[in-house]
Amino acid sequence: NYKHPEPARRDLANALHEYRDLRPTTESFTFSNGETRQLLALSGTIPVVHKGSTYNIPVCLYMQYNAPYDAPLVYVRPTASMEIRVSQYVDSNGRIYMPYLSSWTHPQSDLVRRRYSEKRAQLEAELDVVRRTGQDLREGREKLEKLLRGLETELQSVGDYTTRLRQANSQAEEMLTQMAAQESVGVDEAIDATAPLYRQIVRCYAEEQALEDTIFALGDALRKGCVDIDSYLKASRRRSCPALPMR
Repeated sequence: NYKHPEPARRDLANALHEYRDLRPTTESFTFSNGETRQLLALSGTIPVVHKGSTYNIPVCLYMQYNAPYDAPLVYVRPTASMEIRVSQYVDSNGRIYMPYLSSWTHPQSDLVRRRYSEKRAQLEAELDVVRRTGQDLREGREKLEKLLRGLETELQSVGDYTTRLRQANSQAEEMLTQMAAQESVGVDEAIDATAPLYRQIVRCYAEEQALEDTIFALGDALRKGCVDIDSYLKASRRRSCPALPMR
């Protein structure tokens, strides 16, 4: 009795393939004008995603005689533990009113096209998340690579400093070894002039300073009364005479 049996059958087969929990059946349906007809129906559950969770909603889709040119009549079939929540999309009898059904136009509309649209929208959303995640990963990778380059530079600097430190330590140990092997050097031998003339000058200067220290000590002894004037004069003349040639 359907006006377009072949397109209606294809639409039905596509819906059964997409929604595996639906089963074909024939049921009596009473229209709002009181007329009752036997209609082909799809009864079972369909998955509905709500706030990130998927719910299997029991429904029944009645295919009208002019299907697929007329939209199916879709009803919620609540179980004994469920109740119908009336909203702008569902009335008290469980009938579903949605823009997709009210704007039904064949062949742009069919029983599974909305499902495909939902899947496409879901896939696009997932792809967008993947793209954002990929961008975040690329930015994170760039930051890590920059951090690694900085660490490599610091490690190179530490390596160079360690090498120089080892070289300096080796040189210090070598010098200590050489110093330990040498004989002890007197204070007078630690400093020497670079030429014989300079060496003679240093020696004369040292002897002159020693004579001045001696004369100063004699004068101090005279002042304190430790020596008499005659002894002071003799000692001063005896020590002053060698200083004249040196000057």
